[in-house]
Amino acid sequence: MEETHIFCPWDGKRYTSSTCDFCNKPRYIKKPQWKKILYEKQPFEDTYVDENFLNSLVTTEDSIKYDFWSLVDSTTEIAFALNSLILFLETHEIAQMEYISDNHLLIIGMILLVIGYIVYISLLPADKRTIKPIRVCFLLLGTLYTLCPVLATINKNYANDTIFLMTFIFSILHLAFYDYSFVKNSLKTEKKYTPDVKSMNFALIAVILLSSRVNSLNYVYFLLGFGFM
Repeated sequence: MEETHIFCPWDGKRYTSSTCDFCNKPRYIKKPQWKKILYEKQPFEDTYVDENFLNSLVTTEDSIKYDFWSLVDSTTEIAFALNSLILFLETHEIAQMEYISDNHLLIIGMILLVIGYIVYISLLPADKRTIKPIRVCFLLLGTLYTLCPVLATINKNYANDTIFLMTFIFSILHLAFYDYSFVKNSLKTEKKYTPDVKSMNFALIAVILLSSRVNSLNYVYFLLGFGFM
């Protein structure tokens, strides 16, 4: 089969007549076979696609196929971090507007703390269950109760707009540096897993900032305890 070519298949020069001006080869020649080689000059347009081009493609053989529940498991801690932040902000709104009394909030907080500890213990293997978290919890709650008057007034001189802006910034930093594999790694690895503390520090700063906007020490104590836990 013969075909009229635009470019000379021997030197790649464009035909201006029936013969190549560079090598004098005739223009009417046997149709060459297209090759999938980019560095070699061929008598085809740059946009030319051969009919067998797709046959030479190789699909990814080591691709990972995800199912619905594996994706849910992988995104659980992302949803947990976002929901925890939203829940704390909603709790602060309740305390600031005093929709629920401070004593009732403290009782609710203690009940949720006990329920959370029971769930945490049930997720741990039997050989890792200790009473150390209880001791740490009482020590932390006692320390917060002692420092509560100081933390409640440390940011009183700042305007609400400044406090809310700083809280927003530190909340974004908390989500950006949050260790989204902490729960999975701490439950599945045999070695003690310690998360990055930068995210925790940003969250605690946001908690202290918002705690200074409420009107009762019990509200402050509840928000600080809720935020630390």
